[in-house]
Amino acid sequence: MTKFRLERIQINTVKDEFFYQFDRDLTVLAGPTGVGKTTLFELIKHGIGGNAHLSPVVESVTDVHLTIQIGDRRLRLSRAIASKPSKTVRVEDLGRGVRLDDHRVDAEPKISDLLMAAMGLPTDARAAASGSSMRAGDLITFNDVFRFMYVSQDVMNRSIAGSDEAPLDLKRRKTFELMFGLVNTEMLAFQSRINIIKGEINEAKKALTIAKDVVKSSGTTSRFDAQIALDKARSEEEQAAQTIELLRNELDEFFDDRTQTLRRLLSEADRDVTHIADTAAALAASRRELELERQRLSRSRERLLRASSATELIGLIEFVNCPRCSQALNQREVPQDACPVCLQEDPTSVRKKRPAEAEIKRIDDQIEQLAQQLNIITEQTGQVRHTLRKREGLVADLSREIDERTKTVATPRLQRYADAVGQREKGRANQQRYEALLRQWDQVQEIADTAERLQQEQTEARARLRELEANAAERRQLLVELLADRFNVVVGHFGIPAVERAKIDPKTYLPTFADKTFAQVSKGGGIITLTQLAYWLAVNTVALEESRNWTDVHYPSFLLMDTPRLALGDQEELADRVYSRFEMDVMSFEKSKAQIIIADNKPPRNLDSRFQMITFDYNNPTIKGIAHPGPAGVKRIPPE
Repeated sequence: MTKFRLERIQINTVKDEFFYQFDRDLTVLAGPTGVGKTTLFELIKHGIGGNAHLSPVVESVTDVHLTIQIGDRRLRLSRAIASKPSKTVRVEDLGRGVRLDDHRVDAEPKISDLLMAAMGLPTDARAAASGSSMRAGDLITFNDVFRFMYVSQDVMNRSIAGSDEAPLDLKRRKTFELMFGLVNTEMLAFQSRINIIKGEINEAKKALTIAKDVVKSSGTTSRFDAQIALDKARSEEEQAAQTIELLRNELDEFFDDRTQTLRRLLSEADRDVTHIADTAAALAASRRELELERQRLSRSRERLLRASSATELIGLIEFVNCPRCSQALNQREVPQDACPVCLQEDPTSVRKKRPAEAEIKRIDDQIEQLAQQLNIITEQTGQVRHTLRKREGLVADLSREIDERTKTVATPRLQRYADAVGQREKGRANQQRYEALLRQWDQVQEIADTAERLQQEQTEARARLRELEANAAERRQLLVELLADRFNVVVGHFGIPAVERAKIDPKTYLPTFADKTFAQVSKGGGIITLTQLAYWLAVNTVALEESRNWTDVHYPSFLLMDTPRLALGDQEELADRVYSRFEMDVMSFEKSKAQIIIADNKPPRNLDSRFQMITFDYNNPTIKGIAHPGPAGVKRIPPE
């Protein structure tokens, strides 16, 4: 099955529409710098939902339409181009002849999910780092796959699919493994879950430490100690309740009707005092809040007055020179009622009411309302205090009369009764304290159990991940060897200077030369470019060969390569060897299973007639109808 193939790109401009058809497995877009080859590639990236770097010439382009074969689906993707690129991609299923729902670059339904699923790749796989990371990892999207399909001009002699940037390199490795079946969704999910569990264990340990510190500060060393203290508090409450009941029965015989009536009145008066005191406290709190609000409004009013005064003072200044650039302002004609500096309508002549005055008036109204509320509260507070004094006097009078009637007989029993009530309340308070403490000890145990469960889950997940990785180890080693063999064949054909036999690193999947990494071989120029070309040819060839043996290989076998000859200069023989290698490898592919489109500043000298050549020049650029500014006026598209 063809994983990805670009059949056609149609470009609509404000004046016209035109298209380019890609019918061959190898196509070369040839033309000097500035004719729009890179622009065409970036339009392709834009069309599939990528964040493309579009040059100024696309200001005349309204839409780009791509016809692609992806998996077993044939789709037409259309995306508008404006000063702010559209986030919507219109989708037509050409195989079924139906228009699908519009897809989004940054929201559901996502164009990335559609393309990933069509290629047989999961839409929920994440690139999670191993080691100490506690992140689930970023989602692997079609943009990550597209880095393996598009070698842009700025990375041609710099990096392989973002290998020079740590976050991109992690996704590059995970995407490579996913496309070659070295990992699956289960393995990636396990790694993400392991990282999340690390964070959860870390949080559980912190919470456990805090909870243990809290319960230890209570004076108990275990839940058992807290349970004993609770049982003791319950026993104390029961004993006090029994004493109270006994004393209540003894006191009843000493109290006549008059005494009992006085006690009822005293109890009601006590409740009234408590209620009135609470009301007074609430009024005091309300008064404090209103006072704070009035102070805040007064400060705001003062700030507005100061700002208004400053504006009026500055407005009196007549500027002779511009305060910014010092140009003379008295030598130009100034319209009536206009500011002599900026020539805008002068507020001082319009005489509109200043916003500050309206705001100050609003604040004054609020301050007046607060003052009225404060007066009401002051009046209510006075009334409440007067009532409180009367109730407190009544309580005192009733207490004295009751004492006179009961001091000779009931007072000792009343003291014992009061002590028993205090003992009962103390027992109840201790019960509440130790019940709360028991809940805290239960929380400690629950957190400890959670941490233990998480650690067990982490151990099981790591064991399962190691098992899955062990199962894939043989296949990884075989793939690395196949890549290395194919890579060395291409490197030998190119004759890359100072490069002997190379290897493919089994961890990074990048080429190494004499224990030097890809980035260490050279900082740029022809060696890196040739290495990159050899690498992509090797990867594509191995992917096509092994897809016959492994059904879970979903590598796209599609390449857009932008200007490989830029770093090779005038080395015609070397360029010929490069293109001959492209031809040899493409001819070895099964027809229509792979596609390579190369943009170059000079056409190859002996391209086989079976392959496609599209030539551009300054009079015939890729974007029709755009006059070329000349070589000196070319502005390169900035790198990612």
